[in-house]
Amino acid sequence: MADDLAECAEALRSTPFPPEASQKAYSIAHSLHGAGTMYGFPQVTEMGASLEKMLKALAAGRLAPTPAVIELVDSCANALRGLAEADCDEETSTAAISRLAWKCECTIHESDTRIGGSAEVSPPPA
Repeated sequence: MADDLAECAEALRSTPFPPEASQKAYSIAHSLHGAGTMYGFPQVTEMGASLEKMLKALAAGRLAPTPAVIELVDSCANALRGLAEADCDEETSTAAISRLAWKCECTIHESDTRIGGSAEVSPPPA
């Protein structure tokens, strides 16, 4: 899934922006959300859910495919790769994944605030 997500991030860098790339990335995030739940990885569930929301906003045109958004998708892919490494420090990796989920939520919040929303974002994870 990490490689597929990275491929989507690369496709999102294209001009003009291909809407199918955000749809595919959304589908991957949805799968991450479910897989994290099914296999007992709450941080992966959290990141999948947050990434899913962010990509849904992107696909709906509520969020622009800025370099920061694309880099966040890429960072999520890299974090998943790190978690799959044999010598992974699970505590460090899961903390990084929680921070990425928080960054996705902040990105959604900033976008919604610009268009008149008022969603609240909790403080960053420790």
